[in-house]
Order: sequence, then C-alpha cells, then structure tokens
Amino acid sequence: IYCPKHPSEHLTKQHAMQCLSIHRALTLSTQIEDPISFLLNRLPTRPLKSPQTLIHWRSRWPALC
Repeated sequence: IYCPKHPSEHLTKQHAMQCLSIHRALTLSTQIEDPISFLLNRLPTRPLKSPQTLIHWRSRWPALC
C-alpha cells in the first residue's frame, strides 16, 4: 500500500504519523513514539464526571476519528 500524498512511499505506520502530522493534530509531544496507541490506552473505563476531563476528550476524540 502506498501513501496517497506520496505515491512513491509505502504507507507505514511511521510514515502515516509524519505525513498526517498526528502529533500536532492530537496536540501531543513528539517524544511519544505512538500517539494513537498512547491516547487509546488512556481512554476512560468509567463514565466521565469531571468537566475538565470531558473537555479534554471532546477535543481529542475527533482527531482520532
């Protein structure tokens, strides 16, 4: 599979993260190797109650989708 933006590049996970600027889209540090897995592993397991937590996930969830 090749990258739609760069037809000569294979679409690897690493290339997709760079090409789509995933770190910037998710507002995460570039020190995090796999920002998508990082956020998915932090998904809440219970209903959210804190307004701050709700705001946090409302801004990040659309970027993951």
